[in-house]
Amino acid sequence: MGSIQTFPKRLRARTPADGWRMAPLPTGMVNVRTALPEDFAILHALHRQALPSRTALTMKQLEAQRHAFPEGQLVAMQGGRAVGAATSLVLPWERHAFHPRWEEVTADGTFASHDAEGDTLFAVETLVDSSQRGFGVGRALLQARRQLCRKLNLRRIVAAAPLTGYAHIPGVSPEQFATRIVMGDLPDPLLAFHLAQGFQYCGVARDFLPVEGESRGNAALMVWINPAHTPHPPPAREEGAALKCA
Repeated sequence: MGSIQTFPKRLRARTPADGWRMAPLPTGMVNVRTALPEDFAILHALHRQALPSRTALTMKQLEAQRHAFPEGQLVAMQGGRAVGAATSLVLPWERHAFHPRWEEVTADGTFASHDAEGDTLFAVETLVDSSQRGFGVGRALLQARRQLCRKLNLRRIVAAAPLTGYAHIPGVSPEQFATRIVMGDLPDPLLAFHLAQGFQYCGVARDFLPVEGESRGNAALMVWINPAHTPHPPPAREEGAALKCA
């Protein structure tokens, strides 16, 4: 996939709903490209910095992810420096819809679960350098994912946003906590960010994450439906083929 020029620094959307539709401007661009082997050391360090409570991706995992689905592994560049990254794979979502778990969805981070015949682009991680948050890096990576989803004619993008802060609100279920965020009663930058980028909240995946932390392992399932998706026609029946009856 070629370089994708996206949004300038400190660009503010007019409304959350319109944020992801706004046209790119010519200054302060973030360029997104596919990850290369020479990026692995930077991506390893970026994962440690952006997600300090999680075990950082190993070089072996990064290599396996790129081998499984090179188009889905993205790096955001600005001024010649890597400022963000995104990892994704394709899945038949019906296999995981009822009780998704990080270990199963990602095959323990190796992406051996990638299935080119699937209908869903699963957004595994979106990482942004802490010094660059608020400058459009995450938005640029999501734009690149949408472009990839359209290119592959996939039905949807699914992301699992950890319910950061859930451990500090006693007496509520993960679903109640997520609903309060969606309704604007509690702050949550990650979930609110996905809502602002055209994603819809579709429930909570309990015990999704392999570690406890502030989310207690719970994540909000966020879905973006590809408006350009074209269903595949059924396979043509061979002329003269006999119908099978039960």
